[in-house]
Amino acid sequence: MQLTVHERDEIKNIISKFSSVHNQIENLENELKRIEENRKDLMIELHTIRDKEKNLVELLKNKYGEDTSLDLETLQLVKT
Repeated sequence: MQLTVHERDEIKNIISKFSSVHNQIENLENELKRIEENRKDLMIELHTIRDKEKNLVELLKNKYGEDTSLDLETLQLVKT
């Protein structure tokens, strides 16, 4: 017994759709991995920046007194 042309075409269509969806899922998984790696890198950079900020504030306190803080919006020293 043989499949009709219509049946073969239908099967090919299903296989094609399945392959397409599967490839899209793989692409999304790869993109998610890339985004997660980027997020991790940005978190490390954020922590590094925060550490630099803390060190700078400590240096300024030592230079201008313990009652000094830094307004991060205006970048002005503020006596508390």
